[in-house]
Amino acid sequence: MRHGISVGTGVGWVFVKNRMVKDAPQVAPGAKLGEAFGIMDDEDWEALPVVDEDANLVGVITMEDLVRRIRRERDFGFLEREDVADMTRRGVSIGADDIIEEAAFVMKREGLSALPVVDDAGRAVGVITERMIYGTFIDMMGLRERGTRITLLVEDRLGVLADIAQVIKRNRVSIASLSTFVSPDRPRFAQVVVRVRTTDADGVVKDLRDEGYRVVHVSQVWE
Repeated sequence: MRHGISVGTGVGWVFVKNRMVKDAPQVAPGAKLGEAFGIMDDEDWEALPVVDEDANLVGVITMEDLVRRIRRERDFGFLEREDVADMTRRGVSIGADDIIEEAAFVMKREGLSALPVVDDAGRAVGVITERMIYGTFIDMMGLRERGTRITLLVEDRLGVLADIAQVIKRNRVSIASLSTFVSPDRPRFAQVVVRVRTTDADGVVKDLRDEGYRVVHVSQVWE
């Protein structure tokens, strides 16, 4: 699912292709379920891409689905009787050039902890997992850098982020990351979480408050 155009270089880590595992194990639709179960159990994978002989993605099989069925039937026999195709989820994947947020959205929607990655031709080229998503968001939020995390509750108005950035700039402090969260039950207000690259943010906090911003939380961020 592609909705945008990437411009420039140096930001590759926000795309699926730069965070996925390219040599992830795969399984054929005609293999027995026991083979897929064994691969996931031995190599600690939560899901496997199911691919045909031309490397085209057929779907995905998950450890969660297999374990749920084992618990329901209290029997392992079906693992050797049935093919992978019988328990394959179809139509679930993410493009290698898609943004990392899209992968997180699809994984949440489908209840998956690993997602097959395909190229433009629909061939399986890798897998992205929850752990990789978590690592990306840690980097995006600047949590690997020492600094200070400041949370503000502000009115959701035009230009508010630019105004906050100007206050921080006046203190000669740079921003490591900035996020906004709008609660559905308070659509006129937003929480702004800004991480600044200093462990001494008293001046920034004071100036924000002097400008009328409500600072609701301040904490240190470290590696």
